[in-house]
Amino acid sequence: MTQYALVVEIAQDDNSLGNLKPINDAETVADTEKFLLVVDEFEKVFTVCIDKEERQRFIELLTGVVEIHDSRLAVVITMRGDFLESCLDNPPLTQLIQTQAVFMPSLTGVDLKETIAKPAKLQVHSLEEAGALKILQNFQQEPGSLSLLEFALTKLWDKREQKKNQLTQEEYEKLGGLTAVLNLHAENVYHYQDYEKESSTQERSQQEKEWIKQIFLRLVRTGEGEKDTQQRQPKATLLNIAGDDANQQQQLNELLDGEAGLVKGRLLVTGKDEKGEVWIDLAHEALIESWQQFAQWRQQDRDLRPLSDTLENTRREWLNERPDDKYLMQKGLLAEVRDSWQQLQPDLQSPQQDEDFYQRSDADEKDRIAEMERALTESQLREKAARVDDLLPLQPLDSLVLAIQAVGENQEKLPQQILASVQNSLNRVVNKARVSIPFCGHEGNVSSVAISADGQTIVSSGTDGTVRLWNYQGLPLAEPLRGHQGNISSVAISADGQTIVSSSTDGTVRLWNLQGLPLAEPLRGHQGNVSSVAISADGQTIVSGGADGTVRLWNRQGFPLAKPLRGHKNDVSSVAISANGQTIVSGGADGTVRLWNRQGFPLAKPLRGHKNDVSSVAISADGQTIVSGGADGMVRLWNFQGLLLAEPLYGHEGNVSSVAISANGQNIVSGGADGTVRLWNRQGLSLAEPLRGHESYVNSVAISADGQTIVSGGTDGTVQLWNRQGLPLTEPLRGHEGNVRSVAISTNGQTILSGSTDGTVRFWNHQGLALAEPLPGHEGWVYSVTISADGQTIASGGTDGTVRLWNHQGLALAKPLRGHEGWVYSVAISPDGQTIVSGGSDGTVRLWNLQGLPLAEPLRGHEGYVNSVAISADGQTIVSGGDDGTVRLWNLQGLPLAEPLRGHQGFVNSVAISADGQTIVSGGTDGTVRLWNYQGLALAEPLRGHKGWVYSVAISADGQTIVSGGDDGTVRLWNLQGLPLAEPLRGHEGWVYSVAISADGQTIVSGGEDSTVRLWRGDWRAWLQVCCDRLRYHPVFTNPQTEEAKAACETCQKYVWSKVSG
Repeated sequence: MTQYALVVEIAQDDNSLGNLKPINDAETVADTEKFLLVVDEFEKVFTVCIDKEERQRFIELLTGVVEIHDSRLAVVITMRGDFLESCLDNPPLTQLIQTQAVFMPSLTGVDLKETIAKPAKLQVHSLEEAGALKILQNFQQEPGSLSLLEFALTKLWDKREQKKNQLTQEEYEKLGGLTAVLNLHAENVYHYQDYEKESSTQERSQQEKEWIKQIFLRLVRTGEGEKDTQQRQPKATLLNIAGDDANQQQQLNELLDGEAGLVKGRLLVTGKDEKGEVWIDLAHEALIESWQQFAQWRQQDRDLRPLSDTLENTRREWLNERPDDKYLMQKGLLAEVRDSWQQLQPDLQSPQQDEDFYQRSDADEKDRIAEMERALTESQLREKAARVDDLLPLQPLDSLVLAIQAVGENQEKLPQQILASVQNSLNRVVNKARVSIPFCGHEGNVSSVAISADGQTIVSSGTDGTVRLWNYQGLPLAEPLRGHQGNISSVAISADGQTIVSSSTDGTVRLWNLQGLPLAEPLRGHQGNVSSVAISADGQTIVSGGADGTVRLWNRQGFPLAKPLRGHKNDVSSVAISANGQTIVSGGADGTVRLWNRQGFPLAKPLRGHKNDVSSVAISADGQTIVSGGADGMVRLWNFQGLLLAEPLYGHEGNVSSVAISANGQNIVSGGADGTVRLWNRQGLSLAEPLRGHESYVNSVAISADGQTIVSGGTDGTVQLWNRQGLPLTEPLRGHEGNVRSVAISTNGQTILSGSTDGTVRFWNHQGLALAEPLPGHEGWVYSVTISADGQTIASGGTDGTVRLWNHQGLALAKPLRGHEGWVYSVAISPDGQTIVSGGSDGTVRLWNLQGLPLAEPLRGHEGYVNSVAISADGQTIVSGGDDGTVRLWNLQGLPLAEPLRGHQGFVNSVAISADGQTIVSGGTDGTVRLWNYQGLALAEPLRGHKGWVYSVAISADGQTIVSGGDDGTVRLWNLQGLPLAEPLRGHEGWVYSVAISADGQTIVSGGEDSTVRLWRGDWRAWLQVCCDRLRYHPVFTNPQTEEAKAACETCQKYVWSKVSG
C-alpha cells in the first residue's frame, strides 16, 4: 500500500489495516501477536495530502499509539530530514521528535564504499578501485544524492565489462559522472524514440516533446522556494493532456507505456492502486533536480502550478462531498483562478472537469454576490421609502423627488419586483405631496388669478400694476400688460382664452387680447376701486363690482348693459357670472351673497349666513351651485334658491379670501389668510390635505374646467400652479339609482360595466362618460356583471334568477338563461366568450354556452348559497365560494379538482383566479383575504386590514396585485406576499360591494353602497406618472441641482414621458 493510499485509507476507512482505527482495536488481536507498522516517506503527508483535516487525522492516529499502555502495535516513521520544520507545527509530532527521534547521518567513508561495491560483489562482479574512488569523490561533492548514485550505478551496471566481470572507471567517466548521467539519459529519452541505441536517430515529434513536458510537470508538486517533490498521478489524469480525441489519447498512451515510451525509458514507473487503477510516477526523485531540461520547465510559470494543484485538490474535495456548493472555490482562491485562467490552461490536470468546476464556482459566487447585492439594494430602498415618509409632512417636494428616484432605482436594480415599501411610499406622495410650480415675476402681491377653460393659459395681476400671461409650464406668453394707474384688483379670462378682463384701484375695467393689446377703451363708471371682475363663457358679458357698492354689466365694446345693480350696503368684494350669462352673483362687505339676472333684478332674497364680510363668490357652470367665502373663515354652498347645500366648510384659520368651483360643480377650491389652498366636494367634505406653498396670504384661487389644475396667487408675489391628479382617475360615475353591486372592466381597459339594485346594467368609458343607455331587463336587482375578453359579450345575473347576455350595443344575445332556483349572485365568462358560469342561492354552479344552453349538469357541493364564481384564463378551471365557508375548484365536466379549500371563518363572498391559474384569491365575512395555490394550499398568512366583511376581490393579469373591497368603505391593494401596496383607497360613502382591475393593472374599478362607480389609478406605474407630471415643469426638474433630482428626472423621462410620447 502506498503512503498516499495509507493516508486516505486510515483517514477515511474505519477498518483500514486490520482495524487500526480506532487504535485501541489492536488490543483485540490475539495475545501471541505483535505488529509493526512502518510508515516510509512520511514527508509525503505534507507534499501529497493537501487536505489539512485529513492530514491531521492521520497524524493523530499514528501518534495516538504512544498513549496506549503496553500496546501490541509499534510504529516506525521514516522521513527526510529537510521536512523536520513541517513537523514542528504539530505538537504531538514535535514531542515525539524531541523524545524518540533517531537521526540517520549521511553515508560516508567505508559505509558508503560498501554500499557502492557490495551489490556488484553479490553478482560476482568487482568495482575498480579507481572507479570507486571517483564515485566517492563525486558523491561527496553532491551531498544527499543517493538517488543519483542509485541511477548512476544502474547505468554503470548496464555498461559493465562482461568478460572481466568488472565495473570500470572508464565506463563511469563515459557516463559523465554522477551529476550528468541522469541528465544525459533523460535528454536522450526526451529527444529520441530509439534512445537505447548508441547513436539515436529517430527524433520525437514536437507534439511528443510537449506532452513529455506536461507529463513531468504534472508529476511534481511545486513547493516553496526551490523545494519540489514528486507526486503520483492516475494514468487517466495524464491522458487528459491529449484532450477528448481518441487517436491523440492512444498516441499519448504509447508515449507513456509503449516500446519507446517513458516507462520503458526508466524515466517513469507505473503500477496499480488498491482499486486497480493505474498510476504513473517519476522513476527517480533525482530527476527533479538533475535533469536540466526539467529544471527549466519547473521555473516557467512556477507561480501558477501551485494554483493549478490547489484547484485540482479543491475540485476533488468537492466531488468527495457529493457536490456540495459550500465546497466550491471561494473568494481568494476563486479570484486567483479567475485572474490567471488563461495562463493556467497548460497546467490543468483535468482540463474539462477543472473548467466545469471553475465555471460552477464562478457562477455560484456571482449568484451569492447578486443575492447579497439584492439584499443590500432592498435594504437601501426600504430605508429610502422610510425617509420619504419622514420628509412628507414638512418637505413634500423633497419627499416627492426621493419617492420617484427610489422607484427608478428599484426598476433598474430589481426590475422583477417593485418592493411593497417603495410602492407604498410612492402611493403616499401621490396622496399627500401636493407640490406647486411657482411662477415668479410680479413685484409685489399677486392680487388675482384666472385660468382658461382648456387650462393652457394662466392670468395673474398684482399690486405692481401689471397683468401677466403664463403658459402651463410657467413661461410668460407676452410682455406684462400695462395700462392701469394703480394696483390691479382682479382678472378674468373668457372660456375661449382670447379675452382678458382686469380691474384696478384706478376705477377702470380693461379688456385685452392674448397679445396684450387693449380691445376697447377702459370701462369707466365705478367710483373708486373696482374690486372684482368676471366674464361670461361666450365672452360677451363683463361683470364688475366695486367699492361704490354697485355691480355693473358691460358688453365687449365697453357699453353698460343695464343700470348699476344696487343692493349691497357696502363694498362689493366679488362677482361671478354663470356659463350662460343669465345669473350674476355678488358678495360684499355687508355679509350677504346676492343673485341677479342680466336685467339687474334680484333673483332671490340676499343669502345670509356669513358673520362678516363676504370676500369671494363663484357659481357652477350650470348655475345651480353658488359658493362663497368670508372673513369668518367659512366656505358656504348654496343652491339657486338660496338654500344651504351643506354645513359650512370649516378648515381655514382666518379670512377665506377666494373661492372657485369646477365646471361640473363637484369640486370647490378655497384660499385664505392662513396661506393654504383647500379642496372640497359638494357635500362639504375635504378632498385632500391642504395645499401649502405660499409663504403668506392666498389672495386668489382658480380651477380649470376639468378640475385637474388649480392656480393660486398670494402676497408672497408668486403664482402657484397645482396639478390635482391623484389616485382617483375621474369624478365618481353617477347614474345608478341604487347600490352598485357589481363592476367589471374590459381587457383593453376602455369599457367599464356596472350593475345595480336599480335593475340596470350601465356602460362607461375610461373618462367616466356613459357609453349607452342603461340596459334594463332584470326584474329585480342586478347582482353581478362581467365582460368577455374581446369586449363583445356582457353577462349579468340578478335576483330574478336569470343570467342575461348582451352585446356591446346593449342588445340581448339570447333569451334569459333560466335554471337557478333562486337568486343569481355571480356570473363569469371564459376568455373566449364561449362559456358562461353562474352561481346562486340554490347552492349550484352552472355552465352555459352562448346560446343559453346548459353545458353540464349543475355543479353541486356547496352547502348553502354560492356567492361568487370565476373561471381561469384557459377556461379549464372554475372556482366558486359560498356560505359554507369553502372555496371549490371544478373542471368543465363539473368534477372537483381538489378538496374544498377551508380557512375562512364565515361566508366566502368573493373569489378570483390569476391568468396563469396558479393563484386563487378569496375574501369573506371574517374580514380576511386569502391566497391559495392550485393544490389548495395557503400561499401566505391571511391578509388582514379591512374592518368588517370583505365583499369583493380581484387579481391583476400578472398575478402580482390583489384588490379587495369591504364594508369599511375602502379599496385595498396587496402583493402576493400579503403586504399592503398602498394606503386604503377612500372615497365611497358606505360599503364597497365590488372591485375589478384592468389587464394592465393600472386601473381599478369599484362600486358601492353610495350608488357610485369609481375609477382609481391602480399600480405604481400610474402613480409614477402622476408624480412625474407634478414636477415636469417644476424648477426642481427643469434645473435640477442635486443627484437625487437628476436621477428622479431621468426616471420620469425613461419610464413615463418617453413612453407617452412614443
